[in-house]
Amino acid sequence: MSTSTTRENKLEKKVWRDCLKFVCHPVDLQSIDQFPQKPSEFREISPMYAKVTRELALKILKLISEGLKLDENFFNGEFSDGTSIMNINFYPPYLDPSLALGLLGHCDPNLITILLQDEHVSGLQFLHNGDWIVVDPIPNAFVVNVGHLLEVIN
Repeated sequence: MSTSTTRENKLEKKVWRDCLKFVCHPVDLQSIDQFPQKPSEFREISPMYAKVTRELALKILKLISEGLKLDENFFNGEFSDGTSIMNINFYPPYLDPSLALGLLGHCDPNLITILLQDEHVSGLQFLHNGDWIVVDPIPNAFVVNVGHLLEVIN
């Protein structure tokens, strides 16, 4: 777990977030022992949430393989049997929001990222033709980001 970071960057803004990061697949006794004990439901709910989102990811990857005219099981095995990481981010208020970022611009290195945004705060952005575009949150919906590994598949 990391807490609010004050790392400086080229934009002269502070990276400001609290993050809980843990292995959510495969889930075993050793990894569950690393989960926080509070709130008490966390150790019960997190593995169930991870299982459901993993199943969603595998369905999405199956559809992507079909769209790329690959075998529907192309992403099974080595591509999808590895470790999955879950990040839970909280972006605390900052005295002057114009001086803080939640995260620096980055690319996800994996196949896909499944992201559940806060329903009331639009913070996710993507870079398109040199401009940062805000992704407005849609209640009860996931955002699926294509990662670098998927970009080089076809």
